[in-house]
Amino acid sequence: MLLKYFPKNTSFENIFVPLCGKSLDINFLSKQCMSLYGLECSSDAILDFFKENNLSHHQSDNIYRSDNINLICDDIFKFDFSQNKVSKFDFIYDRAATVALPFELRAKYHKLLKRVLSSQGKIMIITFEIDRDKTIGPPFSVSHENIKENFKEYSIKKIYESEKQQSPAMGTLSKECIYLISK
Repeated sequence: MLLKYFPKNTSFENIFVPLCGKSLDINFLSKQCMSLYGLECSSDAILDFFKENNLSHHQSDNIYRSDNINLICDDIFKFDFSQNKVSKFDFIYDRAATVALPFELRAKYHKLLKRVLSSQGKIMIITFEIDRDKTIGPPFSVSHENIKENFKEYSIKKIYESEKQQSPAMGTLSKECIYLISK
């Protein structure tokens, strides 16, 4: 999905991947920018990323680096972006963070994304709308209305919406949506 919907003919200086885990998308995204920053609370996931991709890395405090990839091990709500070398990002790629957070944390998280987005930046958020109790997850169901409410002062484009389909992993009907959000 990322390859198909990533903004074309655009170069980004800095890309941020919140709650990145050991996502394979990091490799593709790192080729689209000068510096990629991921934030993950599990050092095991970060180390697994480097090992599984045969990348040598070095560590300084809680930052693991390899070429232009910088993976930070910290709590996203406690990390001080102002102390980071880069505190504003041109592109934020949220593949699994919004759907990992329960409704009551989502507004706080989206406020954080808006704070670290550069003035001309874009956010890509991939969500699921799941036909089940919204308190069951992760992944949690994220409605179009929730995205509109949390980014009401931004331009929001739904660039993809799948048909509802039975999801064995989620045990119910669900559809995937991709939003491109900009100021």
